Amino acid sequence: MAEASTGGRLSPAVLSMMESVDYRRSMRGFLRAAGADPDLLIDVDLPEAAVVLDIGAFRGEWARRILKRAVERGPATLHIHAFEPAPGAIDDFQAECADDPNVALHPYGLAGRDRKESMSVSGAGSSVFLDPGDPRTMGVCEIKLRDVDSALAGLGPAGWCPGGGGRARRVLPVPAR
Repeated sequence: MAEASTGGRLSPAVLSMMESVDYRRSMRGFLRAAGADPDLLIDVDLPEAAVVLDIGAFRGEWARRILKRAVERGPATLHIHAFEPAPGAIDDFQAECADDPNVALHPYGLAGRDRKESMSVSGAGSSVFLDPGDPRTMGVCEIKLRDVDSALAGLGPAGWCPGGGGRARRVLPVPAR
């Protein structure tokens, strides 16, 4: 995103992409802020043995960035639970992060109840809320969604950290992208 913006202003190409997926003013403002400060989403204080949730993990770029940040600034131990329902993005995520024992990919999205949904694929703007007939949609895929309470309960406490037995002391919630 930093390459696509100048001084906090979005390039015409990025603005066009955002308009094509119908991002609202508040989301465009957030993306401008992230363009002006590329570390906005990783510049957080994390305690030792932090457990981080990456909801809507897409291709794993953010997970890699937060892992790199942990190597540079701590904590020494960190574990990421990444949730991504889109089959193509899951494949890309596994190629990006499969070698890291501190990352667990869960191939489903989080929702209010367990179900399967049709998701309109539109790059970073993929959603179950887009009209599959919309010309901006690049296709439709079936995805699995899990009830957030039962999905997270199924992880812990032994499932929160590698080796089991760990307890989450702090969770960094990340808005779905």
